[in-house]
Amino acid sequence: MKKFIYGIIALIIILLGLNTLVRVTPNDEGIIIFWLTQKLSAESINPEFEDRGRIGWSAEERVALLGHMTNSIESNNAVEKFLRQKLASRETMTKEDTRWLITTLNSAISEASIVPNHALRKVHPDLPKYFRDKYQLGLKKIVKGLTQGDEKEFARGAQLIGEFKAWGLEHQMSFQYPPK
Repeated sequence: MKKFIYGIIALIIILLGLNTLVRVTPNDEGIIIFWLTQKLSAESINPEFEDRGRIGWSAEERVALLGHMTNSIESNNAVEKFLRQKLASRETMTKEDTRWLITTLNSAISEASIVPNHALRKVHPDLPKYFRDKYQLGLKKIVKGLTQGDEKEFARGAQLIGEFKAWGLEHQMSFQYPPK
């Protein structure tokens, strides 16, 4: 019984430490308080949040979201990481680099196109619009910019993906993902 009580006390100390040390935003009350506040506000403000939580997820939807959508976003993240490293080291892009970027982004586009809108809608009612009109279109514009050497098209694609990410960060607490 003593071990159990000590374990509970240790867990509380760890949670308090995490809440004190880890911040989501500069002015929040800590990660745990922030998460609880966001979770409670999302459920109380957004009634379809609860309804989406009750909806069952088919195997196809889980694969679409946890597989294809995740693969697409991971491919895009790999491209962004590569570009940040190139920029930081001030290296010039080679033809091989550009080919790899285009291939990786085309893979991200293919994976994204497989994800059905009805599965995206279960995550958030507005996700299909932002996923298609910001994320997917942004990827296509970046590929077009790289292929044609069009810096404006590349920049517009990057801007669209940035808008998708900003929207996602703003609404992430109301997302309902399928169980793994």
